[in-house]
Amino acid sequence: MPAILIKIEDANVQRYIQKFPFLNNIKDQRRNEDILKQVANSICTRECKQKEEIPLDYISDCNYTPPEEDFKLYEEALGTLKLTRKIMEHYIDDYYWKTVQTGLFKAKNILSVGCGDGIELIFLRIHSPNARIVAIDWDNKVGTLLLDKLNVEYYCGDVNVILEKLGNDFDIIFSNHFLEHMHNPDQILKKFFTKLKSNAALVSVLPMDGIDDNVFSRECKNILEDPESLHMLDLGYFDLGHPWKTNPYDLYSSLRLAGFHDVSFLNRPGHLTRKLSFNKSRLVRFRKLNKTLYNLTFGFLYKAMKLIFPVNIPVYLVKFLYAIDSRVWFGSIPLKNAQAPEVLFIARRRG
Repeated sequence: MPAILIKIEDANVQRYIQKFPFLNNIKDQRRNEDILKQVANSICTRECKQKEEIPLDYISDCNYTPPEEDFKLYEEALGTLKLTRKIMEHYIDDYYWKTVQTGLFKAKNILSVGCGDGIELIFLRIHSPNARIVAIDWDNKVGTLLLDKLNVEYYCGDVNVILEKLGNDFDIIFSNHFLEHMHNPDQILKKFFTKLKSNAALVSVLPMDGIDDNVFSRECKNILEDPESLHMLDLGYFDLGHPWKTNPYDLYSSLRLAGFHDVSFLNRPGHLTRKLSFNKSRLVRFRKLNKTLYNLTFGFLYKAMKLIFPVNIPVYLVKFLYAIDSRVWFGSIPLKNAQAPEVLFIARRRG
């Protein structure tokens, strides 16, 4: 499956899509339908413009378990949020292997883009205790107490606008599951490049939604061949919230065109996806079984609903169906989110 981009320029529409990726806003059915048409007209494939081959074994193993003596350090930092031990262990599993890469650069200035609830900022601060940390996100979901405790400069709003106001002296730009939400990845990567000092690096994590063995690759190819056929009940697997559905070749090409060099990829071979601690063989079995269950249940139901409502399906019905879909492990939403390999890349700006 080729890499895909839903290229929408209107920032208001972009934000609406991120808030309602399944277009199930009950209060505005007409806008949902209008945006679905805009999306259908905006779907495009991405051809790799850089012809350099990257080897099939491009991904290197990554040590993703903190040393035992450091484990208490992370627990103490997260303990200030009064989290349960299970949730703390989840965050350590999710963030340690990503943020530990930034500590290797001995950075003085770090930019965190799309920091969400701020958990990643705790890990960045642990790995770089003396660094200046600047954080950006659409919405402020980080408490003031946490920002003060971590000594973080926080900016809330459009990343594209805020980046223009920042200097170009960052040693590290870090993002975790941010780039796949961009409708303009080439533009944002070039902006990242200009904000880095010489010999600095972009450290980022994102899902490979555009790989050939995507569990819904056949369905996505059908949409590419006939975008007008896109239906609201396709959005569980087509996922408008991830307008950039990339793969290693597209990502590598995009980074090189933005000016980056020395690109390397890392993943966890025994924990290939963000949500599942599966190796490749177990993940393949998981996909096969659950795709069969999906086809026999939701897949059959959605086909029937699309025959009954080829257009203008009642939004309350969409909301109801996706509410069920998201709660069943073989629904399109959890299956799509669980199957995409999670890859970390490090791309450097040469001096």
